[in-house]
Amino acid sequence: MPRLAAIFFDLDQTLIYTQPWHEPAARDMATPTAFGPYAAWLRPTAYQLLATARATKRPVFLCTMAERRYAHGLSQLFNLGFNITDILGIEHLRLGHDGVSPNSILIDDLPPAHEFPTFKRKVLGITPEQQFQIPPFRGKTEPGEARVPDDFLNYLRRWREAH
Repeated sequence: MPRLAAIFFDLDQTLIYTQPWHEPAARDMATPTAFGPYAAWLRPTAYQLLATARATKRPVFLCTMAERRYAHGLSQLFNLGFNITDILGIEHLRLGHDGVSPNSILIDDLPPAHEFPTFKRKVLGITPEQQFQIPPFRGKTEPGEARVPDDFLNYLRRWREAH
């Protein structure tokens, strides 16, 4: 039976949300944190999600369609705990390697059929069943946000039982 190799998190709208400063924020959004030309918000349950993933004792990485330096900067800003070497950025995903971590899982806000997670899964070498779709985070807490870490933990339990 394959063991869980690693856990890969998407960044934008999964753990954080950013928008250019010149775009107005909705009134019910918390005060953003400055990140260069962007206003940035951290998902309220981001630290719980990362703690749950890290408790598996498996490596935890970012796998993002953004550039690695952008992702690393946000990781540092919000103290997410990702070193530059823990990030698969778009520049790595475009190298043409496939199947680099086939027993891993991906946590992404986009549905499995969307082109971005499909591309990431191809590079990782994983199936749609190895993707946990998290509700998108757009800078404000949505109803049910408190359930997200428990839903993720239940997904991890089901994945371990099936594999």
